[in-house]
This record gives sequence, structure tokens and C-alpha cells, in this order.
Amino acid sequence: GKAGNAVLPARMGELARIMIIRRHLPRDHGSIPLIAGTLIAQRILGSLATLIVVVLVALTMPLPVPMPDLQLVVAAAAVAVLVWVLLRGRIRVTDRITRLVPRRLRHMLASVVEGAGILRLRGPAIASIGMHLVAVVAQLTTVACLLHAFGVATPASAPLVVLAMVTLAGLLPTSPGGIGVAQAAIVVPLGMTYGVSADLALGFALGLQATIRIVAVFGGLLGDDECDAIIAA
Repeated sequence: GKAGNAVLPARMGELARIMIIRRHLPRDHGSIPLIAGTLIAQRILGSLATLIVVVLVALTMPLPVPMPDLQLVVAAAAVAVLVWVLLRGRIRVTDRITRLVPRRLRHMLASVVEGAGILRLRGPAIASIGMHLVAVVAQLTTVACLLHAFGVATPASAPLVVLAMVTLAGLLPTSPGGIGVAQAAIVVPLGMTYGVSADLALGFALGLQATIRIVAVFGGLLGDDECDAIIAA
């Protein structure tokens, strides 16, 4: 999915991701709604992990914009969401929602909910959140290393700001990999918040974008080949 989003416009990598996963699954487990449900669950858990990291950073280091009251609200919301996701394993969401949708869509909805079944399993959900936490920390570390490599002198909170802006820019269905939009989303905050010159911020933004694209494309190709090797074995 990341590789597709890095080279295709309008975040078409998500659709390619579903079709590639489907190619590796048996026919009875390869329905598009079922796979879409797993990706929705992954997005939810990934967003929760990102929220946890943001809350921890906001509570432990000074941010460019003071927001003491908001920190407590966000922390309480993060704890509430975490408890809600991990403790609702026996709630039958399907039975309640299917009554509100047309009969033709009930089977599709049931497949989506089945695909998102990890949200009802406490152990796997915690493990997934843990892996997402590692991924977010790795992304922050990458941004911090690139800031240092390009000689951008910023406080410790800068990687969080950059990662947040890159993520928001990636949500927009624009050019492949968000080229142009992502650079603007990095250059403007670095200049306005930390006083980084435009040319230095642009050089860092281009370096970050190149790193993301190279890792995504090569990682995607290697991962797809690995899946084929496992299935062949």
C-alpha cells in the first residue's frame, strides 16, 4: 500500500493493496470486503498507536504551541478509546448494525466486520498496537536523523510536527506520493514555527520524500516476492 501510494496518484495504492493481498489468499478468504475489513482495523489500531505517541510527547516535552488543558483532554480520550477497543470483545456489533442497512449489503457488511475481527481480540489487538508503536517511533527516529543530516537545528518536538504534517498531506488525493503538497506541508511549519530557512527546509523535505519513496517501493517489492516464496513452499 505504501509503495503504491508513493508512485500512484489519489492514494490508489490502497486499492492496489487490497488486490495484491487478495492474490495471495484462497478464494474463500479472498473477498474484497473481508480484506477491506482487515485494513480498516489496521488503520484504527495504527491511528490509536499514533495518538498514544502524540499524547506521550505532548505530556513530556514542550510543544511549539502551549496547550495544557488540551493535553489532559487528549490523554483522557486516548485512554477511553484504548479501553473501548480492547475490552469490547463480546459485543455483537454486526447484529445491531445489520438491521439498519439494506438486505443486499448485509453480507458485505458482515464480511467487513469479520475482517476487522482483531478489534474484538484483546491479545492480538495489543500486539498489533505494540507493533504500530514501534513503527511510529521508527518514523520519528528517521525524521530526527534526517533533520540532523541536513543540518536543520530544531527542538526535539520538530520530528513530531513534521510527521504529523506529512501524514496529513498524505491523506489528500493529490499527486503521486503527495509530491509538492508534502513539501509545502513541511517547509511552511518549519519556517513559521522554528525559523528554518526556506531553502534548507525544502532540501530536507525533498530528502525525506526520497527516503520514503525508496524504502516503500523496494520494501513493497521484496514483501510481495516473499509472499510468493512462502506460498510456493
